[in-house]
Amino acid sequence: MPPAGSLSEIEHYERADVHKGFECTLTENSHGEAPGWRVTTIFYSALHVVSAYLARQGMYPKDHPERGKMLAKDHKGRTISSSYETLQGWSKASRYELGGISDAQIAAAHLILAKIESALK
Repeated sequence: MPPAGSLSEIEHYERADVHKGFECTLTENSHGEAPGWRVTTIFYSALHVVSAYLARQGMYPKDHPERGKMLAKDHKGRTISSSYETLQGWSKASRYELGGISDAQIAAAHLILAKIESALK
């Protein structure tokens, strides 16, 4: 059972699905902001897949840095940690550094998410 205030493995997978669904609704009609929001929702889908995996291992990170450390220390987690960090960086850049996100990055983000999902099954 997760600690108070933490989500269970199933709840994390449900949240990942919500983010995936939301990403599908975003279009280019979002005043040019859609690519940034798309990569952010893809990252948060990955975050919940990672968190679901960690919850299955009995680990419940409180924040991004702790999640990253747990991922880097885990055998399966190490295989995807650099990909996860790439998504996180793109998400942060699109929100805080006003970095432009290209269609190629969106396509790559989808591939990264699929890799994370496959690795952490």
